[in-house]
Amino acid sequence: MRSWLDAEAALAAAEAAVGMIPWVRAAEVLDLRYLVPLDTAAITASVRRTNRVLIFHEAWRRGGFGAEPASTVADLAFDAPAAPVVRVGVRATPTPFSPSLADAYPPSAQSVAARRLF
Repeated sequence: MRSWLDAEAALAAAEAAVGMIPWVRAAEVLDLRYLVPLDTAAITASVRRTNRVLIFHEAWRRGGFGAEPASTVADLAFDAPAAPVVRVGVRATPTPFSPSLADAYPPSAQSVAARRLF
Protein backbone atom coordinates (compact mmCIF):
# COMPACT_ATOMS: atom_id res chain seq x y z
CA MET A 1 0.00 0.00 0.00
CA ARG A 2 1.25 3.43 -0.81
CA SER A 3 0.07 6.91 0.07
CA TRP A 4 0.77 9.97 -2.04
CA LEU A 5 4.26 9.29 -3.39
CA ASP A 6 4.64 8.44 -7.04
CA ALA A 7 3.65 4.98 -8.19
CA GLU A 8 7.11 4.33 -9.63
CA ALA A 9 8.67 4.40 -6.15
CA ALA A 10 5.96 2.09 -4.82
CA LEU A 11 6.57 -0.40 -7.62
CA ALA A 12 10.34 -0.27 -6.98
CA ALA A 13 9.68 -0.95 -3.30
CA ALA A 14 7.43 -3.89 -4.21
CA GLU A 15 10.13 -5.30 -6.48
CA ALA A 16 12.68 -4.91 -3.67
CA ALA A 17 10.39 -6.80 -1.29
CA VAL A 18 9.81 -9.55 -3.86
CA GLY A 19 13.54 -9.77 -4.59
CA MET A 20 14.52 -10.29 -0.98
CA ILE A 21 11.95 -12.98 -0.17
CA PRO A 22 12.80 -16.05 -2.27
CA TRP A 23 9.42 -17.77 -2.01
CA VAL A 24 7.42 -14.69 -3.03
CA ARG A 25 6.90 -14.42 -6.77
CA ALA A 26 4.78 -11.25 -7.06
CA ALA A 27 3.52 -8.22 -5.16
CA GLU A 28 0.31 -6.27 -5.38
CA VAL A 29 0.35 -2.46 -5.08
CA LEU A 30 -2.69 -0.50 -3.90
CA ASP A 31 -2.38 3.22 -4.55
CA LEU A 32 -4.32 4.73 -1.64
CA ARG A 33 -4.46 8.47 -2.25
CA TYR A 34 -6.82 9.40 0.58
CA LEU A 35 -8.20 7.99 3.81
CA VAL A 36 -11.79 9.24 3.52
CA PRO A 37 -13.45 7.35 2.00
CA LEU A 38 -11.05 4.46 2.51
CA ASP A 39 -11.43 1.54 0.11
CA THR A 40 -11.65 -1.16 2.78
CA ALA A 41 -12.96 -3.73 0.31
CA ALA A 42 -9.83 -3.43 -1.86
CA ILE A 43 -7.56 -3.61 1.19
CA THR A 44 -9.19 -6.71 2.65
CA ALA A 45 -9.40 -8.43 -0.75
CA SER A 46 -5.70 -7.80 -1.36
CA VAL A 47 -4.73 -9.09 2.09
CA ARG A 48 -6.79 -12.23 1.61
CA ARG A 49 -5.18 -12.86 -1.83
CA THR A 50 -1.57 -12.25 -0.78
CA ASN A 51 -1.56 -13.09 2.96
CA ARG A 52 1.03 -10.35 3.51
CA VAL A 53 0.92 -6.58 4.09
CA LEU A 54 3.66 -4.02 3.52
CA ILE A 55 2.49 -0.42 3.93
CA PHE A 56 4.88 2.00 2.23
CA HIS A 57 4.18 5.69 2.79
CA GLU A 58 5.84 9.10 3.09
CA ALA A 59 4.97 9.89 6.70
CA TRP A 60 6.22 8.93 10.13
CA ARG A 61 5.25 5.42 11.13
CA ARG A 62 3.66 6.57 14.40
CA GLY A 63 0.43 8.37 13.60
CA GLY A 64 1.20 8.46 9.87
CA PHE A 65 -0.91 7.75 6.82
CA GLY A 66 -0.24 4.00 7.02
CA ALA A 67 -1.75 3.58 10.47
CA GLU A 68 -5.34 3.61 9.17
CA PRO A 69 -4.86 0.87 6.52
CA ALA A 70 -3.01 -1.20 9.16
CA SER A 71 -5.94 -0.72 11.53
CA THR A 72 -8.32 -1.77 8.76
CA VAL A 73 -6.39 -5.01 8.29
CA ALA A 74 -6.52 -5.65 12.04
CA ASP A 75 -10.27 -4.95 12.17
CA LEU A 76 -11.56 -6.58 8.99
CA ALA A 77 -8.98 -9.18 7.95
CA PHE A 78 -7.34 -10.16 11.22
CA ASP A 79 -7.07 -13.83 10.28
CA ALA A 80 -5.72 -13.29 6.74
CA PRO A 81 -2.08 -12.14 7.12
CA ALA A 82 0.44 -14.92 7.64
CA ALA A 83 2.85 -12.41 9.20
CA PRO A 84 2.60 -9.09 11.05
CA VAL A 85 1.76 -5.95 9.09
CA VAL A 86 4.96 -4.09 8.14
CA ARG A 87 4.95 -0.29 7.76
CA VAL A 88 7.81 1.57 6.06
CA GLY A 89 7.86 5.34 6.40
CA VAL A 90 10.28 8.22 6.84
CA ARG A 91 12.74 8.43 9.70
CA ALA A 92 11.40 10.09 12.84
CA THR A 93 13.40 13.24 12.23
CA PRO A 94 12.46 16.75 11.15
CA THR A 95 12.01 17.21 7.41
CA PRO A 96 15.39 18.31 6.04
CA PHE A 97 15.79 21.60 4.19
CA SER A 98 19.06 20.77 2.44
CA PRO A 99 18.49 19.28 -1.06
CA SER A 100 21.10 16.56 -0.51
CA LEU A 101 19.40 15.44 2.71
CA ALA A 102 15.91 15.86 1.28
CA ASP A 103 16.67 13.27 -1.41
CA ALA A 104 17.54 10.68 1.24
CA TYR A 105 14.53 11.47 3.45
CA PRO A 106 11.59 9.71 1.75
CA PRO A 107 11.35 5.92 1.88
CA SER A 108 12.76 4.06 -1.10
CA ALA A 109 13.33 0.57 -2.43
CA GLN A 110 16.61 0.57 -0.52
CA SER A 111 14.82 1.29 2.77
CA VAL A 112 12.52 -1.67 2.09
CA ALA A 113 15.46 -3.93 1.25
CA ALA A 114 17.32 -2.80 4.39
CA ARG A 115 14.51 -4.05 6.64
CA ARG A 116 14.04 -7.69 7.52
CA LEU A 117 10.49 -8.33 6.36
CA PHE A 118 8.22 -11.27 7.09
